[in-house]
Amino acid sequence: MPVKKKKAVVKKKKAVVKKKKAVTKKKKVVAKKKKVATKKKKTVAKKKKATVKKKKTVAKKKKATAKKKKATVKKKKATVKKKKTVAKKKKATVKKKKTVAKKKKPASKKRGRPAKAKK
Repeated sequence: MPVKKKKAVVKKKKAVVKKKKAVTKKKKVVAKKKKVATKKKKTVAKKKKATVKKKKTVAKKKKATAKKKKATVKKKKATVKKKKTVAKKKKATVKKKKTVAKKKKPASKKRGRPAKAKK
């Protein structure tokens, strides 16, 4: 009867061999995880390209500030035009002085416009 017990011991050894195979399968899973890690590196490279595009937009913003400077130059020109209108107002005051001189002359109703009625 003790011979049957020895066979039972042999079966246990086979079970241990099966466990070793399971360990090899786990190693393959680890290898697959490494491949996933390499894919993540590719996405990091894409992110770097995105930052380069952001730098280009910064360059466009600088151009926009240059346009703003041109607008300020136009405003300066507008102030020059205002000075010209001030000069025109001075001429108008000169004309008023001439009309005052006409009033000093004896008002003859026949010449030009009729004299304004005094208040």
